[in-house]
Amino acid sequence: MQKIDLLKLAELPDSMAELHRITVSALPHWSGLKPLTYAQGSEWRALNYEIPCASCGKPVIRPAHRVRAAVKARQTIVTCNVKCRQEYPLKVRKVDTLQLDRLPADLAELHHLIVTKFPHWAGPEPLTFAHCKNAHSLMVEIPCVSCRKPIIHEAYKVRQLIRNGNGSAACSRECREENRTKSCRIDQLKLERLPESLFELHETITSAMPQWAGKQPLTYARGGRSAVLYIEVPCAHCQTPVIRNLAMVLQGAREGYFTTFCGASCQGESRYIHDVRSCETCGKPLERDRCGKLSRATYCSMACVPSWSKLPKIPCPVCGKIFQKKYTRRQHCSRECADLAHSRRMQGDGNSHYKDGQSYSLWFMQMRPLIIERDGGCVVCGAAEKPDIHHINEQPADNRAENLIMLCRQHHIIHHKSHHTSYPWLAQRAMEASALMSSSWRDKVASLRARFSSPTI
Repeated sequence: MQKIDLLKLAELPDSMAELHRITVSALPHWSGLKPLTYAQGSEWRALNYEIPCASCGKPVIRPAHRVRAAVKARQTIVTCNVKCRQEYPLKVRKVDTLQLDRLPADLAELHHLIVTKFPHWAGPEPLTFAHCKNAHSLMVEIPCVSCRKPIIHEAYKVRQLIRNGNGSAACSRECREENRTKSCRIDQLKLERLPESLFELHETITSAMPQWAGKQPLTYARGGRSAVLYIEVPCAHCQTPVIRNLAMVLQGAREGYFTTFCGASCQGESRYIHDVRSCETCGKPLERDRCGKLSRATYCSMACVPSWSKLPKIPCPVCGKIFQKKYTRRQHCSRECADLAHSRRMQGDGNSHYKDGQSYSLWFMQMRPLIIERDGGCVVCGAAEKPDIHHINEQPADNRAENLIMLCRQHHIIHHKSHHTSYPWLAQRAMEASALMSSSWRDKVASLRARFSSPTI
């Protein structure tokens, strides 16, 4: 079991030498080998000090290393908690309080009143205060301008109030508003409804009260502590009078709100009554959910939803069925017809594995590096990673240089999924780029075209 030596002290010593002398005289076994040193503690022996709290007097126990650190830092007191540490300066040091009947008009008057009663607060420079060691702080007591309740502020806060132009001090927001109402000129304008534009609002206010007209068009005279303009408008739902100041009315008008409600309940009920939407196809009113809210739908049923595609209807080249195209490259009504057409194209010399055949797929694979060399990147954004080669006339068998152009995957999809082409200039761009290429490049393209193209191309 660890043995703890406890030494009681009336107060913190002034120096490390005095602390060492008191400790060694009471507990000689804690004396070290050298001057002002202590014997090393162990697992079975420790040294604590008991010192009374400087604020409440309760005993405070601290280990030896903390007490030595406090003495080394020239601390003179020990407190038991944060509350006592905050209350101690108010108990032992003086607080100078100046009582005034009103808030001084300027800083010079405040400085004169303080220095006259407390000369030790006079600073070396005019209108300055000295750092007084005999007093903890300087407080100023002023009565509330509305309820006359005494208000105690520190001197720096009173100086701040005077700098801000406040002629009085209030104990609460209610007293401040009450005093402002008493000393302020309030203009109130009653309207049957809010005007529907900023111009009409300005004309209505300035015609009824010319003193609120500003120097510039559509501006108002600046309000302040001496003048306020309130506008009274009936609630759009229950007709209860609603009073708003000019700033709130202007803010709502700038955001496009020319209707005033007395509360959120009236606003919700008005929206429920007047927010009636109809189906864009048949004109039938849209139904509400069980909470009374309208959905974001614009059609009453799937039968009224129009076809999203604006592409024309074409006949299927295999079965002859008329169908709606969903994207520009689609040529067949179903996957079965598309597979059957592909099987017919791959028969005989159309197959890429046909010996000495004229397969358009071989032609395309050999034209691909030439098109990449010509364009260098996507002709829309310039991206060169994972390029796609696009057939301008939507015919995969036509692999002429004037019909091929380089696009990135994103813009290739945008082109094919759009209702109409987003880039109508692709054919002109391909022709101009091919004309600017070298003669060797054009010779390669001409030889490939002579080898693979059919007489109809």
